Amino acid sequence: MDFRRATRGWLLLACTILPLLACASEDDGLVGVGGNTGQTPTPTPTAGGDDPLPAATFKPLPTPTPTPLPSGFDNSGTRPGAAAAYRPRAIGIDPTGSIYLASDPNSGPPYRLTVMDAFTTVKATASLGVLPERFAFVNGAYYFVGGNKLVTMTTGHAVASTETITDGDPYYLGLASSRTGKWALAYGPTVRVTHQDEAGTPVETFTFPGGLRPRRIAFDYYAGVWGIADTTLAKFERGAQPKSFSVAGVGDLMDLAVDRGSTADRFWVLGTTGIAKYNRNGDRLAGPFSASGSRIFLDAMGRPIVVSDADGKITRYKVDGTPETPISLNGGFEGAAMDIQGDLWVSSRTLDKIAHTRFE
Repeated sequence: MDFRRATRGWLLLACTILPLLACASEDDGLVGVGGNTGQTPTPTPTAGGDDPLPAATFKPLPTPTPTPLPSGFDNSGTRPGAAAAYRPRAIGIDPTGSIYLASDPNSGPPYRLTVMDAFTTVKATASLGVLPERFAFVNGAYYFVGGNKLVTMTTGHAVASTETITDGDPYYLGLASSRTGKWALAYGPTVRVTHQDEAGTPVETFTFPGGLRPRRIAFDYYAGVWGIADTTLAKFERGAQPKSFSVAGVGDLMDLAVDRGSTADRFWVLGTTGIAKYNRNGDRLAGPFSASGSRIFLDAMGRPIVVSDADGKITRYKVDGTPETPISLNGGFEGAAMDIQGDLWVSSRTLDKIAHTRFE
C-alpha cells in the first residue's frame, strides 16, 4: 500500500510539472520551473549595429489631477474656474448669465461664436463672417460690432442683418445696451440711440462735444448715455443738449463703468493714470486714485475692478481707493465681461482658455 501511495504521489507531481515545462520557452525567460534566475535575458542585437533596446519596464500611470488656477480665480469646484477655448477673443454675457464667446480658430473668417451657460456647457454655435469685438443684449436679441460692421443676430443665433458703417471713424465702434431695452452705437463723433422697446420712436443721434470721438459709451440707470473721449466726459439724454465735464487727474480716459444697481447713478472712469468716481450730475465723489489698465468694471457691491489686458492683471479696489492684491493669468487677456454674480470672465488666446474670477 505504501508503495502504491508513493507511486500515485509521483504521478500527480509529474502531471503538474510537465505541462509547465511544455509551455515554457527561452523567450519567456523560463528554462524550467525553479530555473529562472530573475535576470532579463540579453536581447539580440539588431541589424546595422544599433544598440539593443532595453528591456521594457511597465509602471502604472499617475492619476491626473486638475491644475489649480492662480489665487483669485474660481478653484471652488462649484463652478468651472476655466474652460478650454481655441484662440478665444471677445466675451459677452447676457442678462440671463449666458456666455457669448467669439474665437478666431482659422486666423481669419469664418469666425466662431459659442454660446454657453454659466457652467460652460455649450448651448449653441454659429459661424460668422465678422469677428465680434463688443456685444450688446436687448430684449432677447443681441448685436455685436467688429471692424466697420454692426451685426444683428436672431434669437436662434443666425445673422439677421449686417450694416456697414461709413460715417465718421468706421473702424472704432462703441456699443452699449440699457436695462430698459435701448441700445446705442457710437461711430466717429456721432452717438446713435435706438429705442427698441418703444414702437415708432425714431432713432436719436447726438454729436459728442467738440467733435471728439468717444472711446467708450455706457447707459446709466435712467437710460441716459455717457461717453468718454480724451479728458471729456459727456452725457446724452433725449430732448436735451449733450452735457460735458472735464475730468482731471486720471490722464486720458480709457473706459467707464456705471453702477446700474443704484438709482444714484454712480459710475467710475478709468484713465491712463488713475480712476475716479462721479455721480449723474458730473460731480466727482471720490478719487483720483492711482491705477493702470484697459477696462473697468463694477462688482455687485459697486467696487471698481480694473483689468489690464497687456499683462493679464485684475485689481479690485476698496471704496476708499485702496487696491487689493491683484490676481493675474499669464499671457494677457483678449476679452473680459462681468457676469450676473459680479465676477469676471476673461479670455486668454495665449493659453487657449477662458477663466472665471472668484473674489472673496
